Amino acid sequence: MPRPQVVVSVAAAPPRRGIDSDTGRTFLIWPGTTGPQNPVRCRAATEATDAGIPQPYAQYVADALAEGSPEVIAVRADIAALDAAGAQVSVWANALAKADVATYGIGQVIIPGVASQNAHDALLAHADATNRCVLLDGDVDSTVAELTAFAAAQEAKPGAVRAGLIAGWVSAVGTAGVDRQIPGSVIVAGLVGRRDGLLGHAGGVPAGSQNGAGISRLATNVSLTFTDAQQDVLADNGINPLVRRPGQVLLGNWRSLSADSRWTQLQFGRLAMQIGNGAAGVLDEFLFRTIDARGQLANEIEAAVVSLLAQLEASDALYGTNGSSYRVVVSDSPADAAAGLVRVSIEAAFSKYAERLVFDVVVQQPGALTEEVA
Repeated sequence: MPRPQVVVSVAAAPPRRGIDSDTGRTFLIWPGTTGPQNPVRCRAATEATDAGIPQPYAQYVADALAEGSPEVIAVRADIAALDAAGAQVSVWANALAKADVATYGIGQVIIPGVASQNAHDALLAHADATNRCVLLDGDVDSTVAELTAFAAAQEAKPGAVRAGLIAGWVSAVGTAGVDRQIPGSVIVAGLVGRRDGLLGHAGGVPAGSQNGAGISRLATNVSLTFTDAQQDVLADNGINPLVRRPGQVLLGNWRSLSADSRWTQLQFGRLAMQIGNGAAGVLDEFLFRTIDARGQLANEIEAAVVSLLAQLEASDALYGTNGSSYRVVVSDSPADAAAGLVRVSIEAAFSKYAERLVFDVVVQQPGALTEEVA
């Protein structure tokens, strides 16, 4: 038997995945002519390569997990990677349809690195059909004019309230110390998952330096830099840049592509996704229940939905206190009852993030006294 001693071993740890959340998962669509036909659920980086997903897409799965996504659902689109930029909308739509909401839930959908109009169109149509959030990429070297053109093509579509366009790719340390480039949507999908897991809801903002919420764990540099004036243009067009600050790379904004000013902040669309999905799950329990004339079923349904909204209000995702941020109305119409219909109406006030902080500084001459105000 060996002598008593302390034995230390050091090994590379796999990338950490994020905290479980219903809204934080990533759906990653990758182009390929070989590999798994069906969606692959990855909660560890090795699961992508073990399933036969090729590089660099298996690496993108690992990157999203490392940034904070709790899991990545990787879905193959039947198109060669070299032909992805020219793929028809139907190619992407067919891939997106494989990951149905009933089986795989909600979250963020990305087609990393593909900045084509068809890929963007497919993502916006998917957002409208499923209520999922979608994150669009520009090219690694897109100009401001190109990015605003991408945004303008999507801003009037119904899915735009749950869509964000990410400006710029990032650099990260690769094998043998050689930098590699990662599409911005991969990084931001991970930031979203990290934020949702910490807060427990989709109303947080994965941008800025606030407690590290918008700071990438992987990125060392960005492919694009923007002047202050250019960042204003991006903000006006619902485009979210990845920006470099001393010692860090962070997401610089959180805007939707929607032209509707009521949906400018992207967490509004994501909260609507969460509430819609949560309400659907709650209300599913009431299917086949008898609609009574005394309103008992209506009261139970109202209480269940109110519970969902009260939790969001308590965590400041909704703006209000003591139930003032939401209103739930369940129909008691005899006509609806005769049709076997229970109609539920939900109104909610979403909490906005602080867009501008203004400091007023008063400078006094040495020895001067501040005038007292009565």
